[in-house]
Amino acid sequence: MLTITPTNITPTNFKAEQNMFVQKKDMQPIPMDYGMDTLDLQTLTQEKELQKKEKQQNRMNKLLAYSSVGIAVGLVGQLLLSLYATFRGGHATLDKISKSAQNLNFKDVTNEKTFEELFLSDEMKKVVEDLKTTIERAEWIKKKGGEGGSGIMLYGEPGGGKNAYVYALTKYLQKLFPDSKLVMMDVLKFKGMFNGQTENNIIGFVENVIKEAKENPNKKFVVFLDEFDSIARKDTSSNSSMTESFQNAFKTKLLDLTSVENIQVIAATNKAAKDKPLNMLLDDAILNRFPTKIYVPLPTKEQMLNAIVGHYKTLSKELVDAKLLDTNNSELNKICEYITKENHHASFRDYNYILEKARIISEAKDRKPGSPITLEDFKKAVEQHAYNENWESSPNTKTKITTKITKNLSLLQKIKNWWANRNK
Repeated sequence: MLTITPTNITPTNFKAEQNMFVQKKDMQPIPMDYGMDTLDLQTLTQEKELQKKEKQQNRMNKLLAYSSVGIAVGLVGQLLLSLYATFRGGHATLDKISKSAQNLNFKDVTNEKTFEELFLSDEMKKVVEDLKTTIERAEWIKKKGGEGGSGIMLYGEPGGGKNAYVYALTKYLQKLFPDSKLVMMDVLKFKGMFNGQTENNIIGFVENVIKEAKENPNKKFVVFLDEFDSIARKDTSSNSSMTESFQNAFKTKLLDLTSVENIQVIAATNKAAKDKPLNMLLDDAILNRFPTKIYVPLPTKEQMLNAIVGHYKTLSKELVDAKLLDTNNSELNKICEYITKENHHASFRDYNYILEKARIISEAKDRKPGSPITLEDFKKAVEQHAYNENWESSPNTKTKITTKITKNLSLLQKIKNWWANRNK
């Protein structure tokens, strides 16, 4: 029997032996000599890699340098152009003004309506008659100390027919002064990119109109300045100094324009309304050049009715229902009353949309080509427009809109019932 005593036990360091075993396992034979050929090949490969990296870095540095130079040149060029325009702004002569400003835009009003064809309300008829008298007696007014060729300001909500009034006034002047011209001035198109360019463009336009008028003293030149508030606003604190410098230059040129006897200046703005006075919106000095101020209201029920019937009377009788040609038709009167309800703010833009929609409806797939536009087609057009504009339901539209709402509520109730019963 083997007896184990403390004296015959040899202590073993298991951790040390385990480490030695790992070291032996990981040790690999180290070559004593690579040889000269191997060393030369490695050195050459490393040098090529370094050269390649250096070339790439140099190429990137050059690219960045060229880009920086290009940007700098562009900025300097832009700065120089801006400085040049600043120094030249407001002091341009005709030979230095852009060609686009010198081209006057004459509007042909041959196919536009006269005042009589506009079916004016009684209030507007009185305004137009007063305006005609002022124009016809301009010479006597001037002899009594008045100003000749002063401006007319049209203001009111969009769609009241301000452009139509300008066209009608031009046609009226053409009767008094044959071959008179309407010159359209879209102010927004004259906006310049650089400081001073806008001033130069509009000043050039004004000088060309004056030149044309003085060369043709027997003609009247109606100058229509649409979107007038974009250049004549009273408060310029939120705008740039460019706007202020333009206004100062424009005030002077506007004085020149309205002082020429055979030039009639008409300005229009959609921003002012009956409850928003013009002097709260427009610069006082500019507004003073327009002593005749005309508020153009939205169409009345009678205006809308007469405009609709008047339009359909221009079509061949076989293309339109007789009911749409009768101003006494009770149904048509109710529809026009609904369209022009005060809270709808209906304008002649709505009128144009409804007429176009009625034309499309009358040419539906289930109808013969060339079928007449009926009163029912017109009602459907009004219904669709009322729905799109969120107008309140009329007797003519109530049934259809109520049906749509009922269907939607019914579907919603079905979904609620399904959701409540889904786990039962």
